[in-house]
Amino acid sequence: MTGNPVISALRSDGLRQTGFSLLEVLVVMVILGLTATFVTVGFERLENDRLERSAGRLAEWFQALSDEAVLNGAVYGARFDTSGEFQPLFYFRNRWWPLSDQVAGQPPAIDVSLRLEVHHRDRWVATGIERDDELPRPDVVFFPQGMVQPDQWRLTEDKGAGASALVERNDDGLFLWQIL
Repeated sequence: MTGNPVISALRSDGLRQTGFSLLEVLVVMVILGLTATFVTVGFERLENDRLERSAGRLAEWFQALSDEAVLNGAVYGARFDTSGEFQPLFYFRNRWWPLSDQVAGQPPAIDVSLRLEVHHRDRWVATGIERDDELPRPDVVFFPQGMVQPDQWRLTEDKGAGASALVERNDDGLFLWQIL
């Protein structure tokens, strides 16, 4: 036999090595650490994907509604209600009226765990607040001159400290979005 005579004698007496070596334990710990890292990154990516999709759909719909307001020479609006749905509106005879999806396109569905806020007078104001009166009022107004009031919106997670996305209209009249 070659090798260490003490180890050879122990093995020949029928005694076996029990337990794991330090190297085996370290390899398992590294594998578990890598797995936990990938799972965490995967969940963060899912959250950002949902936020990105919602911000992208919102920017596309705002762009379509703004373009329709310019083309039709009308004042359009959008109201975000408490159920998480948009209601397109148009202004006629000093009143806001519901607008059909045929003119405005299908409003985007915003995930109920996301909250939409508008930038108004240097602060962020939540949308979807129930009002006492029965008349619908828009959270966003699209003018026939191509102007929009307000021109910045923020989608945030309801949980509070989560990620957020900024949707804004640039100087060229395009609606862009970015994850903050």
